[in-house]
Amino acid sequence: MDQLQSKLQYRNFEPGEFTASEQRSLDSVTRLIKDFPWEQQRHFTPVGPTCPSVTIEDKAGNYLKFGHHYYEKYCLYLLTTEGKLLKKVVPTLEEGIVIVTAFYKGENIADGFEHEFALHAWRHFADKDFKSGIAYHGMLFSIGLYSLAPLLFLALLLFLILVGNKENTNKDVPLISVEILCLSIDAVLFFFAIMAWRIFLNHYKIAKNQIIVISKGHNEFVFGTEAEPKTYLKDKIVSLKEYRNSESRNPWYGLYFTEITFDNGEQIKISSLLMKNGYAKFPDVKCEMVSKFLPEMK
Repeated sequence: MDQLQSKLQYRNFEPGEFTASEQRSLDSVTRLIKDFPWEQQRHFTPVGPTCPSVTIEDKAGNYLKFGHHYYEKYCLYLLTTEGKLLKKVVPTLEEGIVIVTAFYKGENIADGFEHEFALHAWRHFADKDFKSGIAYHGMLFSIGLYSLAPLLFLALLLFLILVGNKENTNKDVPLISVEILCLSIDAVLFFFAIMAWRIFLNHYKIAKNQIIVISKGHNEFVFGTEAEPKTYLKDKIVSLKEYRNSESRNPWYGLYFTEITFDNGEQIKISSLLMKNGYAKFPDVKCEMVSKFLPEMK
């Protein structure tokens, strides 16, 4: 009987995050399923296509995932090459292993399975590349769009000046008062636009040549320049802080950085242009949120 590719997924793993991926025989996969720490992994863990499980891929590209379910039961998820996601709940490991055996033999195991809806179902079964570089286009567009506001107010101010008092029919509200109001608003908008560009260029300059390879479940992650990446361990972290402006309506709200300090004293700073919501990647480390008007990196 042919060996098939199989891999493991544990609690806190992200969709597409797996470990111990290799070719295994039916006997090896059976032992893997029986030795899997089901009781430990199912504790307070949601049920779904991404879950503590053993995933098997056949030669045709069909996936069978043997995962946990409620009340000490198990759930088998079948993703076909046509993109259909099916599932079947079984009460015991032995009944699930019978289906795994049939899958290894190339038999049609879809009978008894029911349809399960999942958006982009393949992402729960295929390996994801967690390497990422700088992503700045969305932030650039947002700040650029915001920068139009002071220009529009400036155009309105110039229009009012050109029209002059001859068009002002309400003498109780002098036109000069409206001009001063528009000028004040415009000055504030220009200030915030300039600060937004300042923060953006600061983050872009530092992050433009950096990469990060990080997932939620693995202890190791890689960070650094493309030429000199370095491997770090999450269990060596002694401090995790996220510096950002806490006002969500601020034009540079999406520009912040995560500061990580390790037990050897080394410290790294990761821009949100490279890693958003960094605290979510470190589920076992408490993150301190630090409010900072201008979260510049040095």
